[in-house]
Amino acid sequence: MTYKDQSKSVEERVQHLLSLMTTEEKVGQLTQPFGWQTYTNDQGNITLNESFKQQVENGGIGSLYGALRADPWTGVTLENGLSAREGAEVVNLIQRYAVEHSRLGIPILIGEECSHGHMAIDGTVYPVPLYWGAPGMWICTGRCARQ
Repeated sequence: MTYKDQSKSVEERVQHLLSLMTTEEKVGQLTQPFGWQTYTNDQGNITLNESFKQQVENGGIGSLYGALRADPWTGVTLENGLSAREGAEVVNLIQRYAVEHSRLGIPILIGEECSHGHMAIDGTVYPVPLYWGAPGMWICTGRCARQ
């Protein structure tokens, strides 16, 4: 396959890959579901959810947002979240599944919240400069405290 041949130019590889992709697969590359909804962590037994698997197999996913994110919005806690080691294992599991089960083997772009620190268990959160100047705002330096 030309698109997998590293001796070919990037342009040749991209053109070949695009010529093979269906409209659904191209749209799938624009899809970015919430990453924390792609797996289940049941006391350290981590499995990919069927809805994620079907989406990969039926046209693809271009990227995931927040596969490692843990906060009140996501509902990911110390009990159901991932340690740093488990996070690396999950990202590898997600990528392996995408490459092995999508028709063209396109990997997924993994994006995380990092503008003010890595929003994950075992991550480091830094104060945001806007918060420094706002009295009464939350300032986080690994653990949050009310100013």
